Amino acid sequence: MTNSLKNYFLSKTFNSQLHDTIWDIDSFDSKNIHTKTNDIDKLDTIKYEVNEYGYRTSEETNNFFNENLIGCFGCSNTFGMAIEYKDTWPFLLNKFIGDEWCVKNYGVPGGSNDNISRLIYNFVSNKKPKIICCLFPDFFRMEFFDVNSDLKNFRKTENKEILKTYSFIQHEFYMAYKKISTEDNGIYNFIKNFKFIQNLCDNKNIKFYWSTWARNIYCLDKSFIERHLNINNYVDLSHLESNIDYGLDGIHFGPNTSKNIAKEFYDKITSQKP
Repeated sequence: MTNSLKNYFLSKTFNSQLHDTIWDIDSFDSKNIHTKTNDIDKLDTIKYEVNEYGYRTSEETNNFFNENLIGCFGCSNTFGMAIEYKDTWPFLLNKFIGDEWCVKNYGVPGGSNDNISRLIYNFVSNKKPKIICCLFPDFFRMEFFDVNSDLKNFRKTENKEILKTYSFIQHEFYMAYKKISTEDNGIYNFIKNFKFIQNLCDNKNIKFYWSTWARNIYCLDKSFIERHLNINNYVDLSHLESNIDYGLDGIHFGPNTSKNIAKEFYDKITSQKP
């Protein structure tokens, strides 16, 4: 077994740097920029203060021994690309739910559902949270080992500028990934990860609340969601789609949308308090 494979499940520390994550913030197609923002030139004003593992959360404040620990997981819309830390939805969730709770942001830019499920496994193996909140990305993102046994995150794209960030691998390898990242495989992979997280949380008596910004998940047939996923703990954000604001990059969620996401999670959590 390679060291990478051992680290996949046997990590003694909660570490997001076991794999390479694709950061595409500097290699976007200007045609995809939303017209609602003209602040692309201000991106350098955003400061990303991260801890030793690369998370945008502080280990010094509200330590892990707080009995009311909440772990928030997701991709760049959880991490808070192109917005200040105080505008991220995990930070705002802490504001809504109160100082007696300790909310940690474990969003990973470019993260996949495989990546999220692995990080949650490591997290609940080392910490004792009461609640896990997860904002899933689309199901075409996948995490897997490349020909060098290194763990990688990929997402499907035809954007030539973003594809340049994949230059560290052979073209044939990426083409093989595109072949397996079909809709059927994507749905199967998402359900597999979802059930893995749900079972982890059930076995450890952790409340698991989930949502997604991805239309290819929240637009699934309702009966399909009820049959395969936990609809009772689903935080429906689809109604926010018509009123989204964006960060300084014009791509990721802005402060108002992050606040609305935090409020929806808060409402779901507090509605189920005994």
